[in-house]
Amino acid sequence: MTSVVRAVLAVFVSAIAVGCSSGPATDPQPEVQARGPVAEIDFEVDTFDGDTFALAEHRGTPVVINFWESW
Repeated sequence: MTSVVRAVLAVFVSAIAVGCSSGPATDPQPEVQARGPVAEIDFEVDTFDGDTFALAEHRGTPVVINFWESW
């Protein structure tokens, strides 16, 4: 091998080693900021399991509501 190829290979291997040696993130759940409109009304709906889903119980966490219809 030429010295240039060895140098490039050494840089590549060291970059991989440095990237793999970093540990997990210190904050596993970063704070989520609202990016869309905030629901002003509260509602409750019955789930298929027989439970009740209340929007007020999930205040401060992102909630995605998908209203769909099968024809």
